[in-house]
Amino acid sequence: TGQEDGSGGRLRAMDWSEEHGLLLGTHASELLVVRPAAAECRVLVHGHAQRAGPWAAAPAAGGAAGEAALPTESAVDDSQTMGALRTVAVPRHRALCVTSGDDAVVRLWHLGGRQQLASRRMIAAVTSLCFDEASPFDGESGARTRLAVGFESGSWEVIIADLPVGGDVAAIGADALAHPAVHTHAFGGVKGPQRRVTDLRFSPDARWLAVASADAAIYLYDTENG
Repeated sequence: TGQEDGSGGRLRAMDWSEEHGLLLGTHASELLVVRPAAAECRVLVHGHAQRAGPWAAAPAAGGAAGEAALPTESAVDDSQTMGALRTVAVPRHRALCVTSGDDAVVRLWHLGGRQQLASRRMIAAVTSLCFDEASPFDGESGARTRLAVGFESGSWEVIIADLPVGGDVAAIGADALAHPAVHTHAFGGVKGPQRRVTDLRFSPDARWLAVASADAAIYLYDTENG
């Protein structure tokens, strides 16, 4: 209703959570939640990389809290994780969300438990995130879904996220985002601000991925045939 976010930060991203309300990301690296029925706006995270306080995940064995160290990537360095929170995406029927931005780290959060569950270092600053909402496409448990990630550099990837359909957060490990990318594209090798990904969305049947670019074009990709 035109209410200020109360944080002093410009709003950069938003998505709806069925259970928790409207989630907002700010230029000041905050994650906010707005509950319209209660006319309430509150800050969930001060700083996208926050570890202290109620959002800190329990330390994983051999690693930092809530971190998934990939075989070819080092653990996330929190000293380099400030900047705008540019994008937030909420998977349907789950009390979860993913966020990312200038820190180039995709983070998976449990909204109900106020906890970071997993994270993944990406190749560049992240400008857009989108889940494949058609259906989990792999695994007997039906727990895997695709997450499209767009970058400031002009490239994009599709990665796999292990997200239990039934909402069993305890089943989500620190490696939930650690699967190798299933699609990677860099607009024929051309990168830079003129090709920055500004948004991306899967089609309802998840076959097509629409990618909007700062070059004023929209690109359609067949995710079934690469």
